[in-house]
Amino acid sequence: KALRTRCEADRQAAGEDTCRAAAEAFRRRFFAGQTGPDEYRTLAELPPIPASFDTPIDDAPEGDAPPAATEDTP
Repeated sequence: KALRTRCEADRQAAGEDTCRAAAEAFRRRFFAGQTGPDEYRTLAELPPIPASFDTPIDDAPEGDAPPAATEDTP
């Protein structure tokens, strides 16, 4: 994790080969489903998802989309 952070900050100083190796290790770990001690292990541990800014339209028939807003600029 520290190496990936260093690569994000200054890839040239960390070295291209080192950053590629760190990215590949992260990719393999991610797709293998392995987690570390600082990652969520169950759905109950996830933080709550914030409410959406979209509000449902109760009067629209199912499958109908609301009309698109017009732009003010030409």
